[in-house]
Amino acid sequence: MKRALILGVIVLAAVIAAAATNITAQQAAPALAGQSGQGRGRGPGFPPIQPIEKVKDNLYLIQGQGGNTAVYVAQTGVVLVDTKVENNGQALLDQVKTITDKPITHIINTHTHGDHTGSNQFFPATVEVVVQDNTRGLMEKMPVFQEAANRNGLPDRTFKDRGKVLKGKDQIDLYSFGPAHTSGDAFVVFKNLRANRSSRARPPSRR
Repeated sequence: MKRALILGVIVLAAVIAAAATNITAQQAAPALAGQSGQGRGRGPGFPPIQPIEKVKDNLYLIQGQGGNTAVYVAQTGVVLVDTKVENNGQALLDQVKTITDKPITHIINTHTHGDHTGSNQFFPATVEVVVQDNTRGLMEKMPVFQEAANRNGLPDRTFKDRGKVLKGKDQIDLYSFGPAHTSGDAFVVFKNLRANRSSRARPPSRR
């Protein structure tokens, strides 16, 4: 009973997060899906990258330039959740370096749109990219990842309904509750921090 209640809360949180849509990002994402880039530029129609913000313990947030990027500093390295639009890889790395010298070891893409996967290819092939099963197929159809030089940005590992990244106290749980914003949305739970990140999650407003 307790397990069912917890799962119900997680599903409800995902539904609420999915409802909190950013209309500008939603309209711009399809147009960006086929673009490429590896520098520190700025995607059209999006505000610039903001300074990194601490959310809780070793979890941080970088806003601007498409989807929000979560930064999780684990013992062995840094996990990024979403990489914004093209040309923001170096800008993301610069922000991460202000809080840690640890390397980027994993990228989790919450879905396929270009404002969440656009700077994947900036990072070396040693960085493991993890997505939901359906997202892999969608990413493989994107023109940017059909270019040989950018294929390191494609997923290395997928999950269907449930997966995980890292182990022990650093473990990140991954869930898919079926088609929502796309057919491959991922819900990311930093379980030891009691925090989560979905494909459409937005930070609380500050007033």
